[in-house]
Amino acid sequence: METLGRFLVGRTRAWGLIILVLAVSGLSLYKARGVQQEDDLLAFLPKDNPDVQLFQQINQRFGGLDLALVGLQAPDVMDREFLAGLRRVTDELKDTKGLDHVLSLTNMIDFTPDQDKGGIISSLLVTDLPANTMERDALRKKVMSRDHVVGNLISRDGSAVLVYCFLAYGTDQKSMAAGIQKVVRSAFPDDGKVKKYWGGGPFIATYIYNTTQADMKVLTPWAVVAIVVIMLLAFRDLLGTFLALLSTSMGIVLSLGLMATLGVKFNIVLSSMPVILFAVGSAYGIHILSRYYNLSEEHPTDEAVVLTLRSVGPTVLAAGLTTAASLLSFIWMDIGPLRSFGVFAALGILATLILSLAFIPAVVSITGLKRRVRSGVLVRKALARLTVFAQTRRVAVTVMLVLVAGLGLTFTARVSTQVGTI
Repeated sequence: METLGRFLVGRTRAWGLIILVLAVSGLSLYKARGVQQEDDLLAFLPKDNPDVQLFQQINQRFGGLDLALVGLQAPDVMDREFLAGLRRVTDELKDTKGLDHVLSLTNMIDFTPDQDKGGIISSLLVTDLPANTMERDALRKKVMSRDHVVGNLISRDGSAVLVYCFLAYGTDQKSMAAGIQKVVRSAFPDDGKVKKYWGGGPFIATYIYNTTQADMKVLTPWAVVAIVVIMLLAFRDLLGTFLALLSTSMGIVLSLGLMATLGVKFNIVLSSMPVILFAVGSAYGIHILSRYYNLSEEHPTDEAVVLTLRSVGPTVLAAGLTTAASLLSFIWMDIGPLRSFGVFAALGILATLILSLAFIPAVVSITGLKRRVRSGVLVRKALARLTVFAQTRRVAVTVMLVLVAGLGLTFTARVSTQVGTI
């Protein structure tokens, strides 16, 4: 680490490293814009499992696995206007690219015995739309007399109907769910007359994706604010805080850029990776800068940089490598998205670690960064008292920690593991 420090304090080498890092980060940022989103829940099934392979082969050959369900509830589902809208929806969805088959009351084939010639007569269950009350009642009686229709295409109380939309194999579920909703809403506007319900894999995947993205939009700013506040309290310096945030952000961008380059898609798990990297990776830069600020009060800039890397560099390196190794252990899992998360999260940690040990010292060496305001005396005294308390009362502190750990294990044993989409 001391050798690295002496290498970085050279002005030419420091400038070369800074320019190289900024160039690679800029290229990674450009590439990261092309990262695509994958919202297929079946991607979480282990692909090497023979049962899963057979499951996918059946779906590819016969289809019908990706099923979107549209429920429509109205005051009278046998009303002429409602059935006209249902027929319109069914016909438009049948012509929609990406849908193999659409089934509803209006295109259901009905089979009845031929009383005159014998055999079977096949025709649509709903041939003509009812023009009056008598025809509407007759149609309702006919539909409700079909046991295979009641409970599947129409509710048992006759107040709602269901439309089945079978997606073609490999169709993007998110875009198809949006297309189905658009067609349904064009025939049945959101005016409260007809209640609409969405179900099935495509709508579940879309809901999970949208909810995850919405949560990330709320969580990310709060995480950034919390880290910035901690840095400001620790460093009392805006430039140092900005440098630590920049280093961490570039590490995240490098990981995302590599994902885009290798064609790895974002999924439900990977969408949380930037926040995790920001929270974990920022610690390395904080340790380096915090130690440097203390040493820079008594030593010149270059000497403080060398002493910083010599004193805390090995500790920071060990912490980063341990975290990266833990994340890399995900590669032994048989679930693809989790393997991707482990690999690219580990690469992001390594990137932030390297930037903390190389980029930050290089920038500090060039700029001669100094803390303008010393850290608070009260904070130092509080931490010193806490340390002395732990040293002088080792038994009591140890017992307390064991009790807390035991309590944590007790609650951990109550955690139940379940697999489900809701």
